[in-house]
Amino acid sequence: QQHEQQHEYWKYNKPKGWITTTNLSCSKSIMHQIYNNNNNNNNATTATAFQRRVFPMGRLDAHSTGLLLMTSNGMLADRLLRKNNNVKKEYLVQTFPRASNAMIQQLSRGVSITTMAKRNGQMQSVTAKTLPCLVQEEEEEEEYNNNN
Repeated sequence: QQHEQQHEYWKYNKPKGWITTTNLSCSKSIMHQIYNNNNNNNNATTATAFQRRVFPMGRLDAHSTGLLLMTSNGMLADRLLRKNNNVKKEYLVQTFPRASNAMIQQLSRGVSITTMAKRNGQMQSVTAKTLPCLVQEEEEEEEYNNNN
């Protein structure tokens, strides 16, 4: 009888400058940030949470901040991130300054994103174009305007 391991899930607020990668050879990997914070915080619950392998269930570029969902369930993370699985994703983005109509149109057609990835055992720059997407402009929130 095979014992099925219970998976865990966490919310992670990714700071600016850190890269959404599980590659520990990358010094700016969010994994370094997570493990170092957990070791320094002396929080037993948090520190033990990341003793297993952890996978981000999405990506944010190095210049972005925001919520990332993390899991010990690598199969789920893989299913969510694989392009061929056609998993619908929704993002809420605030820009400053306000995005122009031309920028919104460009985003809706797809944009090229360059990242570092391990290919043939070496880190290489990889560029891919995002799929076209629906972009909806929301009204500015009063609270956001008052805080900036």
